[in-house]
Amino acid sequence: MAPAVQPAVNLAASRAASPAAGPAYARPTYSDPRRQALSNQGACFLYGQKDHFAKDCPIKAKTDKVLLIQEDSAEPEKEEP
Repeated sequence: MAPAVQPAVNLAASRAASPAAGPAYARPTYSDPRRQALSNQGACFLYGQKDHFAKDCPIKAKTDKVLLIQEDSAEPEKEEP
């Protein structure tokens, strides 16, 4: 006699159907419609890209680096007595 084959179970579908499980993650709500749309997409609040969050924004990191360099070069040189 051959062993009985169990049917495949879709765990994601069974979890979603279970009311006791609740949502996996509830996104925050924002009064600003732009921020709410970006949050719903899981996108960066600064530039709207979907591959990272604002705290990890590579564009902001580059901009901050340029501003820091400009700030350093804008300092007046000290005169020697």
